[in-house]
Amino acid sequence: MYVTRMQLYSLSDREARRHKRIDHPNVDVYFENKAWRPLNWSVGGLLIRPYEGSLEPDHVVRGLIVGTTYQGQEKVPFTARVVRRIDRRKELALQFAPADDQLRRFFDRYIQSLGRQVR
Repeated sequence: MYVTRMQLYSLSDREARRHKRIDHPNVDVYFENKAWRPLNWSVGGLLIRPYEGSLEPDHVVRGLIVGTTYQGQEKVPFTARVVRRIDRRKELALQFAPADDQLRRFFDRYIQSLGRQVR
């Protein structure tokens, strides 16, 4: 009798995330009276590392995202919920609750600015 191990794999190379992540963000995020630089972000949320603060999962965060688009420097308010905090990695994940039109338009302009820098 032979026993084989099944290996699960995806039939597609699609990422499971709903929104594409931007891995080289040049934005600052302000909350808890501090400035943070996200490791990555998407329209759905952002990941802060390193994070050394007091927020815990399910806390609501109100803050400001500051970044430069083709229109110049912009400041956009946001509200988010803490979805994960991992102390050993000094990591905090926030989910926008929800991303409103103003925030979505900022992200669109920011992404368009990235395309213009590449050309």
